[in-house]
Amino acid sequence: MSAALITGATAGIGKSFAQQLAARGYDLVLIARNKDRLIELANQLKQDHKVQVEVMVADLANRADIGEVACRAAAEDIDLVVTTLVLESNKTLLVGNFLPRKIYWKFWLPQ
Repeated sequence: MSAALITGATAGIGKSFAQQLAARGYDLVLIARNKDRLIELANQLKQDHKVQVEVMVADLANRADIGEVACRAAAEDIDLVVTTLVLESNKTLLVGNFLPRKIYWKFWLPQ
């Protein structure tokens, strides 16, 4: 089974990616700052699409959280990383090196 890791997963385009990928049968690792919204979305996606969903509370403005997300993103079970982060230019270097094998930005989804 394919798995996708999605940052910013509880709102906006990140949530849209989560919904669309779950509908396509991807298992998900959802990352966001708000635990309650993560759990709510995870439960909805599990129920609606019968996929596995892991939640990870992280603030990617925090170096320690970036390290944890980087480790999870680099795991063998992750086939796809969707990052919908919009960072200020002075924070860009914090996330520059953690993205693994396959990276799909913003509005593109694989067929």
